Amino acid sequence: APRNTQFFMWYNELAKYMKEHHPGKRLLSFAYFFTEPAPLIPIEDNIDISFCPIFKDSRADVLDERNKTTFDRLSKWLARTPNVTWREYYGLNVPYPRPIDAVAFRDYRYLRSQGVKRTYSEMVCDFNNFHRWPGDDVWDLGAPFLWNLTNAVWNPEQDCHALRREFCDRCFGKAADDMTAFYDLLEEHWYATRKKSVWNDRPNALWIHLRRDRPRFDKMAALLDSAIDKADKPNGKTMLERLRKSWKEHNVTSDVVLHAGKVAEPPPFDATLENGPWATAPVVPPFPNAPKTTVKRLHDGVNPYAAMR
Repeated sequence: APRNTQFFMWYNELAKYMKEHHPGKRLLSFAYFFTEPAPLIPIEDNIDISFCPIFKDSRADVLDERNKTTFDRLSKWLARTPNVTWREYYGLNVPYPRPIDAVAFRDYRYLRSQGVKRTYSEMVCDFNNFHRWPGDDVWDLGAPFLWNLTNAVWNPEQDCHALRREFCDRCFGKAADDMTAFYDLLEEHWYATRKKSVWNDRPNALWIHLRRDRPRFDKMAALLDSAIDKADKPNGKTMLERLRKSWKEHNVTSDVVLHAGKVAEPPPFDATLENGPWATAPVVPPFPNAPKTTVKRLHDGVNPYAAMR
């Protein structure tokens, strides 16, 4: 039998034991990785299945053709048992404002139509070094989308963009128009690409892609500056200043131009990087997560050379 079926053959026996010795108690299993596909056998009715769409494209809802594998697996679980919950990753985010709240609303509407009434959410913690980046940076950049996600859980029939507007009105006051336009431009850019987005996207790649959309990027930067000038609520102004700080940091540290020194022949090995051509070779800007690492570059007109210490 397939591994997922073997697992639930064992889990069914555990569920039967629980029924007999601990009536009223329930078991829960993730439908995750090897158990994401439904087993070939029925499962006991005191087992809840928490379906984990870990490979789902966050740029599209579960009904989209891009998420056919996730949809097919979810459908088979829904056919197997009514005790399915949804364990989502919308809020397990990166330091980039991903506007995936609209997708969440559509997903929740579909799930509700299929009788799924419970969800488990995995979100970023607001402390430093979470997945190698500051968690509070994630919240500063994606605040309206993360706030909207909680509203989607509460009632997915609400209008996603009307709620975003409510967020801007309540937080930013006179700057609400600018920030609504700012997030609208971001969303237009986000959904204009077909590249898959997952919970652990590379934030630098996302920022680079946005900056390459130069007219839109420049409009967004101008709107953010304008919003800070207009903000009339102390908390809203603080939020905007934190947002602009994160925005500037992420748009200064990426797209670095790397210079290399010219040599006539392949440079000799030097573990110290302090002798010969390595002594005057340009130093690559420090890596954010490796401040004690030194990298130098040289070239001979044909071949590049790099040394790391």
